[in-house]
Amino acid sequence: MKYGLLIGVVLTALSFWVGCRAEPEVISLAPPEVGSAREQPQPGAPELGSVEPIQDPERKPRFIAADEARPSPKLMLQTFEGKKVEIQPGRVGRVMLVVFWSMDIAATKAAARYARDLGRLYGPTGLDVVGVVEKTKAFALAPAFLRAYQIEYPMYYDDYTALRKMAGAARVSVGNETPCFFLIDRALCVRLFKRGFSFTSAVSVEPPGAEAAVIENAAPGESLEDYVRQLLSGR
Repeated sequence: MKYGLLIGVVLTALSFWVGCRAEPEVISLAPPEVGSAREQPQPGAPELGSVEPIQDPERKPRFIAADEARPSPKLMLQTFEGKKVEIQPGRVGRVMLVVFWSMDIAATKAAARYARDLGRLYGPTGLDVVGVVEKTKAFALAPAFLRAYQIEYPMYYDDYTALRKMAGAARVSVGNETPCFFLIDRALCVRLFKRGFSFTSAVSVEPPGAEAAVIENAAPGESLEDYVRQLLSGR
């Protein structure tokens, strides 16, 4: 009886040790499922899957081939504490998403949250995120917004100067318009410019009171996530 109990304890300990030494979970680059039982569009929101491709050339994402891409420019930005810093968006060996947004329009705040979700999903496979809040009348509310929605990626303030500098590297022109997205490849070159953010909010069935998910309302092949996946795969 004693020997049987001892053998059971040893087997339990071995199984626990093997479990702790197991390989870490590998996150697939497969896109997340949309429209599942946990995602129910809010009343009046457009139906997922009913999106038409963007026809306006000014609104279409601009994807730049690696051999035509320009280096990410250095940007003079300001921290929430008021300190001026110079950064060059990007990190060698990783892809970076840079989102310019403001506190004035719902679509731009949704864009900041969506960038958060992409960072959480694809961070383990090589994606970093940086945000820039444009200095509109409501910009001082940004820190509270970030805390409320647990947006953890680095965030800075700007007056549209950095946005125009990044747009120049992508060979596009912008005014005082947000949100705008840029993707920086592993070699620190600007590979994508995307203007605007059409989205659908979806509420979770469980747990009750959970934050509404933000889903990009874009045609297949034209979503920000499509381009993130493309750069992560080395194309």
